[in-house]
Amino acid sequence: AKSSKKKKIGGSSSPPEAQYVRVFVWDLDDVSVIAPSQLEMAARLAPAASQPHVLRQAAIQVHSLVFPSSTDHLDINDHEFFQVCNAEDAVVEEPTAVAAGTAASTPIAASEGEEAGNAVTSTTSTRSVTSEAARRVAAKYANLRQVYEQYAMNRGGLLERGIPGASKEFEESLATVDAMLGGKTQNVLRCLEIVTARSLQSMDKYANVIISNESVVAQAAQMLLIGAAPYVPLENLFSCGKQGKEMILDRLTARFGKKCSFVVVTSSGDTQNIARKEQMAVWPVSSPEAFVNLYSAQNDFLLGSGR
Repeated sequence: AKSSKKKKIGGSSSPPEAQYVRVFVWDLDDVSVIAPSQLEMAARLAPAASQPHVLRQAAIQVHSLVFPSSTDHLDINDHEFFQVCNAEDAVVEEPTAVAAGTAASTPIAASEGEEAGNAVTSTTSTRSVTSEAARRVAAKYANLRQVYEQYAMNRGGLLERGIPGASKEFEESLATVDAMLGGKTQNVLRCLEIVTARSLQSMDKYANVIISNESVVAQAAQMLLIGAAPYVPLENLFSCGKQGKEMILDRLTARFGKKCSFVVVTSSGDTQNIARKEQMAVWPVSSPEAFVNLYSAQNDFLLGSGR
């Protein structure tokens, strides 16, 4: 039997799982010019601009277009989305399997009487409520995944679904706010895109991950609307609001492996300190030019040769 088992294991022809060489961990506030903190910054900068009322209104307009249009389809303000740190956490066991497992693992002796019966009834009821909540959240995340994949390369379509005629207005407002913040969006997108491209071209694998204290669905909406969704799959969006950034970075190490090298891209001193504590490299963001320099580093040596 042992010989047969060894032969079966040794004879497997399944290819080994791809080894990730480097993962870039991006702080949402540094990636998205429509993150709340960035819109607040744009509003503060507006008085110093040549047309302060126009620029301030543009920042407000971007915010009002983004969140109502997304809320209609992504439930941005739904509190249940804040209970999940990552889309893959929204997993539900089959109710029949749970019930069978409960029945098999909790036999009740007749002598235990009514008290034991009541306890089991209460436990089963609690599990039923928990299971129902889990199924509800799982369904919402299934819808989120569908929307994310459908509109990954069509933010105009998402906006039009929410507010007919909003696409042009959004593009103009976004361009104005982006200019106020140094015009970094295109540089950020180049950095995200090259990671995906090199992963497809090379034998080595690379990935982008987004972290934020916002919910996963709020992150997804921003990724869609700044054009970054094609480079960051839904399962690579992590909400730190519930567990904290240190715990999320630990999860990333467990997920991608200790042999993987991490680069945390952030302007937050707190995030930088946590990353260094986790022995992760940090690319500090102090100006829009940081992304120009990062792209050069990615192209030259951080992402291999693209063979």
